[in-house]
Amino acid sequence: MKVRNACRPLLRWSAVLSAAAVLAVSTGTPSSVQAASRAEAAQPKIVQAIADTYPLALDDQGNVWGKALRSISVKDGFHRSLLMKGKGLDRVRSIAYGKGNIVALREDGTLWTVEKEDPAITKELFHVSLGDQVPGLHGIEKVILNGALGLAVDQEGKVWTFESVSRKYRNSPGDSYYLKAEQLKGLDSIEDLAFGTTGLSFLREDGTVWVIEYPKSQYGFTLDKHAIRSTAPKPMKELKDIVKVDTDTALTKDGTVWVWGTGVLATKQKNSIDTVVSPYQLPSLSEVADFDNGGKHALFVKKDGSVWGLGYFILKMDALGGKHPEEWKDLSPVEGLSDIVSVSVSDDPVGVGVDAAVKKDGTMSMWGITDNHTFYPKPLQVDFRTN
Repeated sequence: MKVRNACRPLLRWSAVLSAAAVLAVSTGTPSSVQAASRAEAAQPKIVQAIADTYPLALDDQGNVWGKALRSISVKDGFHRSLLMKGKGLDRVRSIAYGKGNIVALREDGTLWTVEKEDPAITKELFHVSLGDQVPGLHGIEKVILNGALGLAVDQEGKVWTFESVSRKYRNSPGDSYYLKAEQLKGLDSIEDLAFGTTGLSFLREDGTVWVIEYPKSQYGFTLDKHAIRSTAPKPMKELKDIVKVDTDTALTKDGTVWVWGTGVLATKQKNSIDTVVSPYQLPSLSEVADFDNGGKHALFVKKDGSVWGLGYFILKMDALGGKHPEEWKDLSPVEGLSDIVSVSVSDDPVGVGVDAAVKKDGTMSMWGITDNHTFYPKPLQVDFRTN
């Protein structure tokens, strides 16, 4: 079996960043925010970012970083959110996030839960730490999450389902996981996979995409964790020469993008139930190298390093603390970004709306509405607490 490019471990970048002066001083903010006085230290080089209420990042040394609790960055021109190295989260190849749950894929091919500290009660400064190994899974190269339900691809291209929850949500110490790891039948040579609005999509080595459809009722399509194990995959005949899939979205080898399902990119409707769209190519979009579809909107990285957005965006905060208004935006460039290699869009359907981007030099930027209800309309570089 040939080596699958999409499942290779993240490349270790050998360049070391120059030491940067990092200061965080008292700013008159509430006492719950500590001033962080830090010595000069080399900042990490980020290779993967996860945009969410509490953002995550993975560096080129295999360390996972989460939001520093009770600390902020006051560097001029930087995002106020400050990231800090997680406890025990080293030798990590990639991280996966889905509706509150996190797992880490380590370099040895094992999967581990990532535990989150409760900011309201913890005395720790770090937000994330290494949890427990997910049983029954070895030799894993790719993983995705939708809440507690996970899908993993092993070295042979086989797909496994599993369920993983943090310690605080388990019924008892002996009841570690609700759904044991089990192989999905009828799938092999899989390189990429994604949860969607109408089904699970699987990208094979030959560039074709197959789907396991969700059961449908009068209330729409439902992701049934038991039904997907007994449903045979079907080919999506419209899709060929695909190199990446995400939520109802596929990227072709020539840099074009296709969408389908009931999501907003395909229908321009929110919470659509009856409108199911067959795959079609997004017009006026080409030369795409990477993308992320968060459900409400998507970001596309072009081969020239620019970033383009499409979908519903929060352009301002609600002054009275209600639901923030969202507006549809046709395909347009995101100002203030260049030399970008990857992007991440929050999958939170309400409240926080955070986007993130990683540059070629390993720096990370974020924008949108954060957990403390601060609105950043334009991307700002993220700072890291290194001690």
